[in-house]
Amino acid sequence: MLQHLRNFTACKREELEAVLRAKLPDVLSDAQKRNRVKNLLADLSRSNLIAPERKGPGARWRLVPQK
Repeated sequence: MLQHLRNFTACKREELEAVLRAKLPDVLSDAQKRNRVKNLLADLSRSNLIAPERKGPGARWRLVPQK
């Protein structure tokens, strides 16, 4: 996910889900895969590695500049 954001600077959640869907195990259902992406976004956001440009539907995620 971080590499994709480095390449494309900002992405919607749907774009990130599409990228990760192929990487997640096939034993997970679609709901489980969406939940995994949601949890990953939340973890990276709490770690201050990524942040949304704005809140709500259509938010685009970006990397947070590191010092």
